[in-house]
Amino acid sequence: WRRSSCSCVRAPTSMLASMLTPSRTYSQRAPLSSAPLSSSSSVSSLPAHIAGIIRFRGGPISVAEFTRETLQHPSLGYYARSEAASILGSKGDFVTSPEMTQIFGESVGLWVHTACAARSAKPQPWRIVELGPGNGTLMDDVLRTLNMLPDGKRRLEQCHVSLVESSPHLRDNQRQRLARFHDGVASVSWHAEIADVPHGVPTIVIAHEFLD
Repeated sequence: WRRSSCSCVRAPTSMLASMLTPSRTYSQRAPLSSAPLSSSSSVSSLPAHIAGIIRFRGGPISVAEFTRETLQHPSLGYYARSEAASILGSKGDFVTSPEMTQIFGESVGLWVHTACAARSAKPQPWRIVELGPGNGTLMDDVLRTLNMLPDGKRRLEQCHVSLVESSPHLRDNQRQRLARFHDGVASVSWHAEIADVPHGVPTIVIAHEFLD
């Protein structure tokens, strides 16, 4: 049994955007270099791609650059591959706590409800953001729990759900998982990075197993 923790933060998204700027997604940043090997279709493996960049640079690349290439390269990145749709779960590469038990997501949902009620007794427009939502399991449990709590349905009607996800395959999983909530919330949207999430309303950000 793996001990897990929830990194739940409530803060202005503008502040979080400035904190997370170095981790911008692959498609929205400047390329590592203009090296032919970094974009050539003849490069069939990620090690060859990384080696080509290092050779072109004539020296090392940063850990941040290496991480972006290995995770988010459009065709070779870990989360860009078609297999990314099945990397989570007991038959995948790894398992996170929301996939192990619904109790975790229900606990987060209860905390979210408490935070909203503490801010305003009357439901008002607000936003819940999740960074790296995986299969959408955690958000599904959170929204389901909110729907069962006092005033939960009315609060969900005022809720804008924003999912920050770079993988198109995981986005498809999330859309399927959360489809039942589309009519019960104000909106559901996907964003490549947190800087793209709209501002202007009180916002709760969930970053489970993301910042670590």
